[in-house]
Amino acid sequence: MSENDETVDFLYFNLEKFVKALVVFCVLSTVFFITFNIHPNISIYLINIIITMLCFESMIILYTTTKFANSRFLMISYIVFFVIGLLSVMNITLQISGTQGNYPQYNIIMQIVDISSIAESIYIHISLNTINKSYNHKTLMFLYLLSLVTFVSLYIIMIDLGVSTRHVKFVMQVINLVMILVPIIRNKHIPFKIKNKVNYFFIFAYMILFSCVIHLNYFVFVGKSDCLPANLLRFGAYLIICVAFIDKFLDKPYKTIFNDIYWHNMNLEQFNKRIYMKNIAMAKIRESLEIREQDYKVLFDSMPLPMAIINKTNNRVMLANNQFLKIFNIKSLRNIINKSIKFLIYINEDTIVYEDDCINYDGVAEVEGKIAHFEIREFSVNNNEEESILVFSDVTEKLNLQSMEERINQKKLEEKMRRTFLSTISHDLKTPINVIYSATQLTKYLLENDDIEALKKYNLINKDNCMTLIRLANNIIDTSKIDFGYLKPQMVKHNIVEIIEETIQQLVEYAKDKNLELIFDTEEEDIYVLCDRNFIERIILNLISNAIKYSDEGEIKVDIYCTEVEVFVEVSDQGRGISKEYMNEAFAKFNSKDRSNITTNQSSGLGLYVVKNLVELQGGQVFIDSSNNKGTKVVIKFAREYI
Repeated sequence: MSENDETVDFLYFNLEKFVKALVVFCVLSTVFFITFNIHPNISIYLINIIITMLCFESMIILYTTTKFANSRFLMISYIVFFVIGLLSVMNITLQISGTQGNYPQYNIIMQIVDISSIAESIYIHISLNTINKSYNHKTLMFLYLLSLVTFVSLYIIMIDLGVSTRHVKFVMQVINLVMILVPIIRNKHIPFKIKNKVNYFFIFAYMILFSCVIHLNYFVFVGKSDCLPANLLRFGAYLIICVAFIDKFLDKPYKTIFNDIYWHNMNLEQFNKRIYMKNIAMAKIRESLEIREQDYKVLFDSMPLPMAIINKTNNRVMLANNQFLKIFNIKSLRNIINKSIKFLIYINEDTIVYEDDCINYDGVAEVEGKIAHFEIREFSVNNNEEESILVFSDVTEKLNLQSMEERINQKKLEEKMRRTFLSTISHDLKTPINVIYSATQLTKYLLENDDIEALKKYNLINKDNCMTLIRLANNIIDTSKIDFGYLKPQMVKHNIVEIIEETIQQLVEYAKDKNLELIFDTEEEDIYVLCDRNFIERIILNLISNAIKYSDEGEIKVDIYCTEVEVFVEVSDQGRGISKEYMNEAFAKFNSKDRSNITTNQSSGLGLYVVKNLVELQGGQVFIDSSNNKGTKVVIKFAREYI
């Protein structure tokens, strides 16, 4: 028998007691019928008073029983009977006051709405619809009170809207019939009689239903609401249900208490059984976990890579495998447990890379007096945010090989650069010397033929090539001094405009011979900087020579502009330019690879290297901006000085 069956069993009581209650009902009905013929109002009042007394008696019995038996049916029932009894008292009081001329408006409302009948219908509807449902008694009480308040409010609103009392009364009785009839039909599978017991709740519901039917017909055809048969049926319903409660819960409360204790024991036994089965399952799971833990430990110790499990909160080692102990030269696991991993290895946080399932970073440790490098991968343990597995890969040999390979490649590159430099220098030296030698051989012939114009031409060629040799020689000497740290500037305050202007004047004719226009411009005539005059001349000479070398036509501009604290010297051309890839290495030594395809003007790759170092030795900065076939712009910045 289930708990719901136990609830249904509450609805049955002894047939003999039912017959006795029916006899009492018939006798009292006869008395009320005689009284009604003498004084109708007194008879109706007496019936309502007795119904009220039966409600409160039922409420007391049910309330007392709930102290021993935890039944939601009893809990909701004693609340409902209290409400119905209270409403009946209010209804009787207002009816009596109405006859005396007091509170006529409230009297009319209470008579029309008949709150007691509404409360009965809602109680029957909710009880029969939830009799086999596992609703909480608090939920049922809330539904009952909410429904009652809703219907009363609805009827009051209808009265306020001017609906006639006759229509309101009719609507109320129809709703009462529907609320009682629907759950009775839905629960017709519940038997009315079991052996020598009858269902007292169904008798209560049917008598209330017939009372509503008689009341409705009497109201429709006679036009009055004080119907004696309807009130007698209500009285009979409350008499029978009160007798049933006395029989079930007062005369024989032990059965109710026994049922309650029985179901508590049954539930407790089922609960104990579930706990027992869960304990058996837990023991098996514990045994399985111990076996798996041992297997995992063996597997963890036999892993070929060094591994450790750490607490992410404090970075302390919780477990480490044999390979980890071996690679860090640790004799026993006890020597590392509960110690911070950072005592063993330095973690380079700049190398941290987050991936979907792990975190990668590098670490450095000292092992037996030698530096060891590791790549570390960190994984979460079973999505546990507090524990992580660290997997170490020793990359020391790999990094040593890479370093060695880089050094070898650097040596190869330096050797290649030296060979390229020597080849270029040889060409740069050989070409102007050959040109000068050839022009010298022609001098005697041109003098004999009195060819002054040709002589001037070859003299200019000799001059240009001499300047090339001087610049190349100065760059080689400066490079050597820079490499060995022997080049020191003689810092003096100079008018930089004057130095640059004099240097440019020496190169104007040289630029014209190349079909190039050399333009000089300055914001102010006197701009002083702390510098080495010789260094400034060589810087300007290198920059303009490069601009001439890699320009076929157009202009070469030299601009000087300044602020209150800084001076800027800008040299720009419209030549072949430098690619973006080359710009990062433009100031490197022996670097002219971006222009290696230019066969007419080969370069030693020292010009910009010398310029950068000469500028920085004077405390300045140099910047370059260029792109292919769009020219090059070099900007030099110095601190401004004042006289």
